[in-house]
Amino acid sequence: MTISLRDLAAQSAATVWSHKLRSALTAFGIAWGIASLLLLASVGEGFERDQKKGFDRIGENLIQIRPGRVMFGQGTRAGARPVFFNYGDFEAIVRDCPQVRRITPGVGRTNVRMSSAAGSGHFILAGVLSAYFEIATSPLKEGRPITAADSEERRQIVIIGDEMRRALFAGRPALGETLYAGGIPFTVVGVIERVGEPRYPVNLTAILPFRTAQKFFPTLGSPDPDPVNSLLLQPADPERSRETIAQVRGVLEKRHGFGPGDRDALETRDYADMFRQVRLVALAMNLFLGGVGAVTLALGAVGVMNIMLVSVSERVVEIGIRKASGATSADILWQFFAESTYLTFGAGLLGMAAGWGAGQALLRNSESLGIWAPVMTWQLGLIGAAVLGGVGIAAGLWPARRAAALPPAAALRAEV
Repeated sequence: MTISLRDLAAQSAATVWSHKLRSALTAFGIAWGIASLLLLASVGEGFERDQKKGFDRIGENLIQIRPGRVMFGQGTRAGARPVFFNYGDFEAIVRDCPQVRRITPGVGRTNVRMSSAAGSGHFILAGVLSAYFEIATSPLKEGRPITAADSEERRQIVIIGDEMRRALFAGRPALGETLYAGGIPFTVVGVIERVGEPRYPVNLTAILPFRTAQKFFPTLGSPDPDPVNSLLLQPADPERSRETIAQVRGVLEKRHGFGPGDRDALETRDYADMFRQVRLVALAMNLFLGGVGAVTLALGAVGVMNIMLVSVSERVVEIGIRKASGATSADILWQFFAESTYLTFGAGLLGMAAGWGAGQALLRNSESLGIWAPVMTWQLGLIGAAVLGGVGIAAGLWPARRAAALPPAAALRAEV
C-alpha cells in the first residue's frame, strides 16, 4: 500500500493539529531559533557594511603619513626637534619605493575663511596633486579634477565639497563661479559628490592644485622652501601595507636623520590595515552571533526530535495495524518524516518572517537607538532555509526510522 503525497500531507497536518499545545511549544523553539539566527546574522552583516561605508568615505586602501618629532635627552616634548617634510621626500619615495602605487604630497590649513557673492564660512583648504583623486574617495559630482598642469602653472582654481557648495552658492550652480579664500580669488572647476554626513570633512574641503596652495598658503613654521604637510599614498598591494610603510619610513629616516627607534618621528595612519582588522572583527562577530543562533536552533531541533520520539511511542499499535494492513516500512518512515518536516518548516517560516520583521523594525529605529542598521540579505535567507532544511532532516529522520523499523507483530502486542 503506497500512500499519495496529498494523503501524506493531509495526515501529517491532522496529526500535528491533534496535539496543538505540544506542537505549538515545539514550534516555538524552532521559530525562535531561526528568527535569532537570521536577526543576529543581519546585525553582524550590518556592522560590517557600516564599517566599510566609513572606510569608503576616505578610501580603504590608503596610508597617511605626517611629520612628528624626534625625541632626545630625557624624551620629553621640550627635548625634541620637529620633523619637516619637503617636496624632495615625495620625489625620493616615488623613485625608491616600488611598493607605493600612487602618492601625493599635501599642504593645507583648517578654519580658512572663504566667501562668495552668496555666502561665507570657515572651511578646510588642501593642496594636492592630480593623483589624489585616484587615491582618496572623492568622486566628482560635476566638473573636472585637478591636472598636473594646474599645479605647475599655479592656476587659481578650486574644487569644493558639496556642503561648501550649499553654503557658499545657496543651491545655485557653482561651476565657473568665483570664491575667495583668505581674500584670494579662485574659480570653481569641480564639485565633489556628497560623502557621508554633511559635516564630514570631504564635504567641507576646498581642494587646490598643490603648487597653488604652496604659493598662497605656505606651511607655517616650516624652514624648508618647498614644504609638505603630509603624504597620502596607496600601496601596490593592500595586504602588504605594513611593508610599504617600512619602505617609506626607510627613505624618510635617511633624509631626516632619525632611526627605527624614533617612533614619534612619523604619525602614520594605515587605513588598509585598519580595514583588515575591521573585517576580522566582523568575521568573529558573525561567527559568534551565528553560533548563538545556531545553538538556539539546535535546541529547537532537539525538541522536535523528542516530541516525534514520544509520538512514535504513543502510536506503536497504530504502526502495527498499518503494517499488518500492507503498509511498507517506507510508508511508515515517510509518514513520520513528513510530520516532523511539516512541524519544522511551518515553524521555520514563521521564524523567518519574525526575524525579518524584527530586522526591519531595528532598521527603521537604528538611528534613534544609536546602533548600526541590520542588513537582511537574500544570502542570509538562503542560509536560513538551508539550515532549516538540515534541522528538519536531522530532527525527523531518526524518529521516522525508529517507527519504520518496528516489527508488525511486536507493535500489535504492545499495550495501548
